[in-house]
Amino acid sequence: MNQINIAIIVVAAVLILIAAALILVMLKHDTSVKIKVAPAVKQAAQAKEITLADLARFAVDKDMSRNELFLLSKSFVEKFSIPAKQGGKVTQEAQEYLNFISKICAHKNVDAKIVAFLSGESKKKNPAFLSEIDKAERDGINSRKRG
Repeated sequence: MNQINIAIIVVAAVLILIAAALILVMLKHDTSVKIKVAPAVKQAAQAKEITLADLARFAVDKDMSRNELFLLSKSFVEKFSIPAKQGGKVTQEAQEYLNFISKICAHKNVDAKIVAFLSGESKKKNPAFLSEIDKAERDGINSRKRG
């Protein structure tokens, strides 16, 4: 009876050590990804001279977290306005802004709150582009469903 108890204790201790090792490995892995990506996004989002191309480059990075995507969206609505239509038509430059919205909406880690924030704030700031913003949002969400 005593040998059975000792065997059970030894097996339990080994299982606890294995579980602890797996947890440490998982925590270390997640942290390394965030350390690599997060500072670049925060730095870019806070930069005074950030370009739309900078934001777009981050928007297609598959390692972006939900929080980083929100920072990108917030920077976009704070620092950019979609260039005016010419002759009632969307210019190529304005289309690049709409493409950014689509890229954010297509990202695998974006959620409905970020999409609603980006869409709503973009519409407030660019009322001449309501239908185009809706289309960019739909296109992004639909491409995520296909992908």
